[in-house]
Amino acid sequence: LKSLSGNGAILLHPGWNFVSVPRPLALGSDTASIFAGVSSGGHSILTYNYSDGWKSLKATDLLPIMTGYWIYSTKEDSVTLKYQLNPVPVKKEVIAGWNTYGIPGMDAAAAKDALSPVKGVWKYVVGYDATLQQYETPILNDGSGDQDDDRLLQPTRGYWLYSAGAGSITG
Repeated sequence: LKSLSGNGAILLHPGWNFVSVPRPLALGSDTASIFAGVSSGGHSILTYNYSDGWKSLKATDLLPIMTGYWIYSTKEDSVTLKYQLNPVPVKKEVIAGWNTYGIPGMDAAAAKDALSPVKGVWKYVVGYDATLQQYETPILNDGSGDQDDDRLLQPTRGYWLYSAGAGSITG
């Protein structure tokens, strides 16, 4: 029932949080303004593009899904998400090099399944643990042990995705 309600939330921990939006947001709730109530300690919401580097988002900037965003919070908090009720599939273009990524949908997915459309080019995915304020062990394409690509990627979390080539993921 929760996934049909059209609402969700991004949970934030004190410090830096690497987040993503898992479904297209409803019109009027689809910009960086949804983070306006977060106690950010004066920090900006940041996104990364391989060709342009870091960019601070303005309140009016759209928040596409499958993209990672950095946000700072001075306390435990949450950001309400209002989703489109009948979203159309969207495409994430993956380039050679570093990409920010977030899985589409409301359910966790194994890295190898979520990234199967770019199976031949993705090399590794790195998550960030906001409670510990540190990066997690990388997930390797065809990895095993603690780097196993059966490890789950979580909705609303951002990830660094390194790719050796271009491709696209639909979600």
